[in-house]
Amino acid sequence: MHAEAKRRAPVDLGIYEGKIGKHPPGFLRDHMLIAYDRERSVEGRRATYLVTWSKEAFYGRFLEHGTSKMAARPFLRPAYEARRREAAQVARSVIQEKVRELVNG
Repeated sequence: MHAEAKRRAPVDLGIYEGKIGKHPPGFLRDHMLIAYDRERSVEGRRATYLVTWSKEAFYGRFLEHGTSKMAARPFLRPAYEARRREAAQVARSVIQEKVRELVNG
């Protein structure tokens, strides 16, 4: 999911200069993260991770969802839709392997 979201992240060809400093082309793409979600995870049972962006690339939310003055340019949802079956299969494989390990001792 992370790689797919990075691949789909919009890249502006100009240099945006905000309060934090200059953001060169590809800044959002280069600041995509995988973050552990403590609230949705259950220790010893389920680990949940999020694909998101760093604080410096806060404007990713405006691109994903749009604003009152700008149409949305979604990239996270399409990345999820493109890879969800593959991710589910990987999760199933990991679960099956862990079950085999427990059964076989």
